[in-house]
Amino acid sequence: MLCEACEYFRFPLSSRKTLRMQKNAKKSEVKVHSSSTEHGVVADSKSSAEVVVAAVSDTARQSNVNGEAGKDGAIGKLTNEPKLVVSELLSYISYYRDRASTATLKNVAGSFYSAAEIAAAKKLLVNLFQAVAADTSFGVSRRDSSTRTLQEAELDDILSLFNVIDSKEMLDNVCFVSADLERIPHYSPEKTNMCSIADRQKQLEAEVDKLTASYQSSVTALSGLSVENVVSGVTNTVMNQVDSKFNDCMSSMQCKLDSAVAEMRSFCQSVVVPVRPDVKSVSRELNVVMFGVAENRDRNVWCDTVSRVLNFVAGRTVDIRDAFRLGKYGTSKTRPVLVTLCGVWDKRLVLSNGRKLSTSDEFKSVYIVPDEPVEERRKKVLGRMRDRAVREKKSVSVSEDGCLYVDGVIVYSLSSGKVSAPISAINGSA
Repeated sequence: MLCEACEYFRFPLSSRKTLRMQKNAKKSEVKVHSSSTEHGVVADSKSSAEVVVAAVSDTARQSNVNGEAGKDGAIGKLTNEPKLVVSELLSYISYYRDRASTATLKNVAGSFYSAAEIAAAKKLLVNLFQAVAADTSFGVSRRDSSTRTLQEAELDDILSLFNVIDSKEMLDNVCFVSADLERIPHYSPEKTNMCSIADRQKQLEAEVDKLTASYQSSVTALSGLSVENVVSGVTNTVMNQVDSKFNDCMSSMQCKLDSAVAEMRSFCQSVVVPVRPDVKSVSRELNVVMFGVAENRDRNVWCDTVSRVLNFVAGRTVDIRDAFRLGKYGTSKTRPVLVTLCGVWDKRLVLSNGRKLSTSDEFKSVYIVPDEPVEERRKKVLGRMRDRAVREKKSVSVSEDGCLYVDGVIVYSLSSGKVSAPISAINGSA
């Protein structure tokens, strides 16, 4: 067991509460004993204890009433529950005032907090304990002087107010807390003491000495080895590690490659290659071919022209499913456009009214024909060329293989179309 002074020094907060309770109990016991003596009442030990407890409870209830009677946030004498007050500076001082010297506490608080924060904390403390501050000179406003600065004067007042409030046993009625931990110094005041700094420096020097000794022992161990041996040993170690890693990577890659090849083979076996349909079997019932549409690299431009031509011919809006050019692009020719319509009736209407294009100045050079197989188109071309040659009273003949001869020269063939370099029938047969 510790004496009362040691108990108070080691556990200041709990010791104060214990001492106050003991004092109140003794006072109540004395009052009860004197009252019993005056009235000639003698109580046994159990009844006496119950009377003491009742007196202490009455005292605590009376203190609560006095505490609740304070005005403007002022703290009364005693309350069961302490009042929570948010102030980072006051919470720091309240915690370290019994754990550090006044000089170090003032040094830390004065260097960490600004003058505005110190003044606000002092004002808050004075407002909380108006009755105590009114009897002292610590609640007045301070100014800079030749002996101390404004911050030092305010901190002196705050520490002095804490001492006065604590002497009146009213400090336990309030609990100062922090809402912003960034505004609390992350070190205790005693850590700024020169002795503490010297101790930490001594520990660091010991650690440095230990590391230095370890380094020197390593250098001594390596000094007996030649540079060639050291390099050779390091090289062999590194190469062995590289070879091991490389072999592991190659094994892993080979496994992944084998798995990928197996999956690819399985996929290829499961895939059914679609058979390209025969050109002759392609449906052409919705297609028309449009000639005379000007070339343009921008597809939207000539597609707009195709749409306007179809709407003009049909006399209404005609929906287009698809449209694309036939043949390769060239600056010296205009490729025809294969247009796929959405309905058979649209195709019939467009083809039957195709003669309207000759009456339009904008679309005079455009004409529309049905989409037919190559053989059918070449037969019609051959027939037109033959009739024209007959009208011009030229010698015309058609061979069995579908070649058209005009004046003994081949000009067209069903197999290859128009002949670019006409040759005579004699030379061709030769």
